Amino acid sequence: MKQTKSPIQRIAFFLVCWLMPGMMAIAQTPGVAIAETNTNPDASAILDVSSSSKGILIPRLSTTQRLAIASPANGLLVFDDTESAFFYYSGSQWARLGTDDWNQDGNDVYFNNGNVGIGTSEPAAALDVNSTTGGFLPPRMTTTQRNALSNPAAGTTIFNTTSGKLQCFDGTAWNDLF
Repeated sequence: MKQTKSPIQRIAFFLVCWLMPGMMAIAQTPGVAIAETNTNPDASAILDVSSSSKGILIPRLSTTQRLAIASPANGLLVFDDTESAFFYYSGSQWARLGTDDWNQDGNDVYFNNGNVGIGTSEPAAALDVNSTTGGFLPPRMTTTQRNALSNPAAGTTIFNTTSGKLQCFDGTAWNDLF
């Protein structure tokens, strides 16, 4: 006996057959590409944005708006237009991304604004190292390496591995400290 399908059953069957391949293709796509050219997204990215003439604009909020975000996701990125800086949520607090205080010139990295603390959030000197589990380790070098230093500044301190002594340069000569 031949079964007759109602018009609704025929339409439902047609839609399932028509939509299923498209849904499977979407599920297999590794990510989304937004590009000026017809390129596929990088396999490691969920979102791949590329352009040779435009940038990406991160949401811009005031400090008040940023701090009012309820339960921000770990890694959430915003541009705080009150502070003119990027901030990301670290899982427990907002952190400023980058800083203007540290600078780099070739291989040199330097800080021109305030004190630097290692093991302390309130440094009391230009460099304040605070630890109850380890000491300060000055540069270690042989006498030959020490003598090869070009124009050491007065106060330069090293541990001389040849003599086994802590030494300081006084502006004209190296002196044993003890």
